[in-house]
Amino acid sequence: MNEIFDKLIIRFVFSFFICLILFLYKYAHYLFYPQAKKQFQTVFTPSSNAANSIHFFGRLIGITLIFSNLGFNETSGVMLSLVNFLFWSLITLSIYLCSLYVTESIFLYNFNFIDEVFKKKNISYAIITFSNSVCVSMLIKLVVIESEFSVILLLMFWLLAMVLYGIVGKLFRFVSPLSLNKLVLQKNLAIAFSFSGFLLGSTILIMAAFEQNHIDVKRYGIQVLLTIILSLLIYPIFLLGFRKVLNIKDDLIDKNHDKEVPLPELGYGVYEAAIYFSASLLTSIIVNHVELGIIYPFF
Repeated sequence: MNEIFDKLIIRFVFSFFICLILFLYKYAHYLFYPQAKKQFQTVFTPSSNAANSIHFFGRLIGITLIFSNLGFNETSGVMLSLVNFLFWSLITLSIYLCSLYVTESIFLYNFNFIDEVFKKKNISYAIITFSNSVCVSMLIKLVVIESEFSVILLLMFWLLAMVLYGIVGKLFRFVSPLSLNKLVLQKNLAIAFSFSGFLLGSTILIMAAFEQNHIDVKRYGIQVLLTIILSLLIYPIFLLGFRKVLNIKDDLIDKNHDKEVPLPELGYGVYEAAIYFSASLLTSIIVNHVELGIIYPFF
């Protein structure tokens, strides 16, 4: 019975320790987002500003996704386990905040956090930052696993993942007729769903590319890049296939006249998000789950 209570107490200690790290995150957030101090300096009321709530809780989900990859090894001692968890938490939180700052600067460089969230209460902007927060956390969780808790490998894989994420994310303009900056400025929800689906799909492709054996780091990096290129070649096939097989007519663009693209409805954004994400999932199957063996397959 005493052993059961000891284990319970240790788990309570670990739980409070994670809450302490979340408290440290609140102040670490100032380093990258000093303009967001008012989020933490006053009592947070989720109902007062929907845009702020979406943005704020996207970060929370991202942090918990990263923490879900860490753990405590009590066999090495409680104090040593706490120190190890604190070390990896600080590293992952630092690169997480840095990644958010960089990626939002790439995708939403024309927008200011204070203006869009607190002044304009832009739900479209908030949804995109929510999706970006989740996608970045998924990539960081992946690189932590692939690095096998090596700091050097973690930094190398993280930089590679962020470069690929930024490049693939910028390809949105080539697959969608929607203008990201213009429609976010107009608080259009269609672009929020469309771009969020594209970011999630891009994350799926990058995560699939990282599923490689990495005995040699240089060869591993080359394999990741080649897999991404292969994915980009196969991805349009599924996009076109969805439209043709399901007989989907793009009613947003008037192909007979050179006119400005009209303001999209929410349904159009959901349509684009669905096919982008679905095409990415199917592409990952072709890239990672087709076993060719050492001979050509029989048909």
